[in-house]
Amino acid sequence: MVLGILSDVNPIHKEMLSSIYNQFDKSKVLLSCDIGVRKPAKGAYAKALEAMKLEANEVVFIDDAQDNVDGADRKSTRLNSSHESPS
Repeated sequence: MVLGILSDVNPIHKEMLSSIYNQFDKSKVLLSCDIGVRKPAKGAYAKALEAMKLEANEVVFIDDAQDNVDGADRKSTRLNSSHESPS
């Protein structure tokens, strides 16, 4: 199993959340401020798939923003996705 992060953050929040991100394989942590594209742009999902070396149908994508889930569900991406609202 591969576990990765695709997160829309700016450099300030990246630093604030570094203790969380540092728990993951750095090659599997894709931050918008580093990759130059934000969800729900198709390029964000493409970069995540490339970094994880997976096909879209092998990925489960969970997000708290419906727009990001809709982006993942686009025909060209075909990620298995779910919208989860924070409690």
